[in-house]
Amino acid sequence: MKPSLRIIRKFIFAVLLFLIAIAGSFSQSDSTYQYFLEAGGFASVVGSHMKVNAIHGPDGTLIDLENDLDFPTNPFIFRLDGLIKLGRRSSFLMTGLVINREVEKVLDKDIQVGDSLYHVGTNISAKFSTVYIALSYRYSIFIKEKWNAGASIGMRDLFVETGFAPILDRNANTDNLAKHIPTPVLGLFLDYDITPKLNARATAELLHLNISDVVASVIDSRIEAQYYFFKNFSIGAAYSYNLYKVDNLTVAKIFKADIDYQFYGLTFFLGSRF
Repeated sequence: MKPSLRIIRKFIFAVLLFLIAIAGSFSQSDSTYQYFLEAGGFASVVGSHMKVNAIHGPDGTLIDLENDLDFPTNPFIFRLDGLIKLGRRSSFLMTGLVINREVEKVLDKDIQVGDSLYHVGTNISAKFSTVYIALSYRYSIFIKEKWNAGASIGMRDLFVETGFAPILDRNANTDNLAKHIPTPVLGLFLDYDITPKLNARATAELLHLNISDVVASVIDSRIEAQYYFFKNFSIGAAYSYNLYKVDNLTVAKIFKADIDYQFYGLTFFLGSRF
């Protein structure tokens, strides 16, 4: 399966913007290490439900993408995390990952997507690809010799590119629906140096919003441990849980979508600090 070039470009562009925006702040930190990077493979479990209603038409079918359309439940995900210390108490945390999934499926039940009804036996192509970008500013309220803890404020952006179309009709108006879903979050974090070489970290950020008729819930949590086998390089493992749930989201001006999307699992990564 080929990755979506549009999604990859947006991912790279967001990473570059983040690095450029804070590059001038590096010299402000009084910490021994200012840059922390982690890159690794994410052994994930993905669960996703979607419903697309036509604004001036029928309600859509609530689709379980994994069970109804045979989307992969355990895609392999590359994840990149970066932390930059701006001072003794302040830091920025960034996460980025891309999940590309596409399938072809002969339907075993009728499915209504927007104003299009796909009947049993129709051979359709479907995609649900996402870019997940997380940016957070963290402030350490408590600083001790071996640990620090504090609060964070940040932004999450889930870019969804989805589509449903019969194989013989690539011009269906539900073939390419794309939407950014930005959401602010608030959270807490804890960093603990168990030994000079062994570090543990826990973060939890979430928010529930109800603006007009759009309802959004976001959870982003992670617990990790890493061991520095050299002075500047580490190996580690983490468990992450992410939830992005949005109802009544306007898509392509003529549809309203409900999205319930979660991915979680174990990440093994290599890290560096300098």
